[in-house]
Amino acid sequence: LSEGELFSVCHAPLDHPARQTPLILRLVARARRYGGNNSPSHKATERANSLSILSDLGVTDPERALVPPSSTS
Repeated sequence: LSEGELFSVCHAPLDHPARQTPLILRLVARARRYGGNNSPSHKATERANSLSILSDLGVTDPERALVPPSSTS
């Protein structure tokens, strides 16, 4: 789906036919296999995307939410 199509499905009324079929997200292994996701710019883009999504969901401190919890053992 394009960004516009995804946006329209997410904002459609619950009884809209486009919402009858669930959206399924899956990781595309081929890109990782060839090292496409290891570049610093890709990691920065992924982090920015995550921050944006968390912010849109109303997370008060998205930066802190991305920091893994420290183990206290």
